[in-house]
Amino acid sequence: MTIIDTDVGFDDLLAILLLLSTMRAQIRAFTVVQGESDPHVGAQALLSMQEQLGFDTPIPVYIGSHDQPNHFPNEKGWFNQVELLGWPAPKRFTVETDPASVALAPPAGAARNVIAIGPLTNIVAAMRAPASRFNILAMGGTWTSPGNMPVGHEVAEANFWVDPPSAAAVCAAATDPHRGSTSLVTLDACEQVPIDAAFIAKCRAAWNPPTLAAKLALEILALIEQLFLQKQPPEPYFAYDPLVAAAFILTDVVTGPESGFVAVDATTGHCTQIPGVVDGPTVYTGADAALFAKRFIGALSV
Repeated sequence: MTIIDTDVGFDDLLAILLLLSTMRAQIRAFTVVQGESDPHVGAQALLSMQEQLGFDTPIPVYIGSHDQPNHFPNEKGWFNQVELLGWPAPKRFTVETDPASVALAPPAGAARNVIAIGPLTNIVAAMRAPASRFNILAMGGTWTSPGNMPVGHEVAEANFWVDPPSAAAVCAAATDPHRGSTSLVTLDACEQVPIDAAFIAKCRAAWNPPTLAAKLALEILALIEQLFLQKQPPEPYFAYDPLVAAAFILTDVVTGPESGFVAVDATTGHCTQIPGVVDGPTVYTGADAALFAKRFIGALSV
């Protein structure tokens, strides 16, 4: 069973729709961390999504941390962006009363599988438990790409920039095989898979009429188009978290892995390559955009 740890931005929701369309029965819970959304706002969006998809019972949603060194700047139009969807408040489903750490706690003698598509704050909190083990697939970090955060932080990827100490701790723990494993789908890979006008046009053509999942995806894509692609000048948008979801299902959508350890600066979130080190995170730096589009569109078509 797998837990999805998410900060519930537009890209997170697209990733989650892909995962729900392909492996819903294998998802144990959602844990929500602050990043693109306040955890309470994000949790409500996840419950609303499940109600709109017609679920009889929800995948549980747990509230996690909002305590990080940095926060998404409102001027980018990203923080709490899910509120712009106008989705109805959930009527039947409610947030779990236990904290995210309860859901993330690994089972005795086994590793917890986590798809981490937000800052790594919740993961690090859960890793403090003695003898805890995690198998983590995360969207985070850079290899050679400049970052996607504010001036002065250009070489930091957003999830790592929001909580650099947690990013550094997760990558450092990956050097110990007794702690499990960590794989990173880097910003370099994500920037090879644009969510642009051509991609959105393909989705609209394929999802006609749309499934319930495709209908929600089209609402999200329309806002991405409006808020990013149609800005003057246009602001590019990429398949950040959806690429991680696709890679979890079938790894051939991402390429690599690169050799060498990625060390993360615990103050800035900047990544540094250390060649020749064999222990550490598995780092994916490339992606097959055509294969991603085929799998994403196909999964939400049925």
